[in-house]
Amino acid sequence: MITEKPSPPQTIEVTEITKESVSLAWIKPESDGGSRITSYRVDALEKGQDKWVKCGVTKTVHFVVYDLKEATQYFFRVRAENHAGFSDPTEMSLPVLVKGQLGELLPSPTFTVTKGRE
Repeated sequence: MITEKPSPPQTIEVTEITKESVSLAWIKPESDGGSRITSYRVDALEKGQDKWVKCGVTKTVHFVVYDLKEATQYFFRVRAENHAGFSDPTEMSLPVLVKGQLGELLPSPTFTVTKGRE
């Protein structure tokens, strides 16, 4: 059996932001390349820098990146790994601002409810 590298993980989402951490989640790759996914590698890139930094490795489809600088923007990427190697990365297209309140970063829609006629 021929084993290939897995396809990249699908959509990366931010699930929580604190003043020094970001919680990420993603969807597993469409293809495992014929071999079980053994881990995912998460990297960060501080906006304005040019070097990706390894944050860690996990066996699950979520990861919390700690020790980030408050009021700093970061890009994140995730790669899947199997016995043939790493997939191409899935990168976030917009940076995440590390800040104390999630609501300040990702405003939810505001609805105005008025009483209608009966």
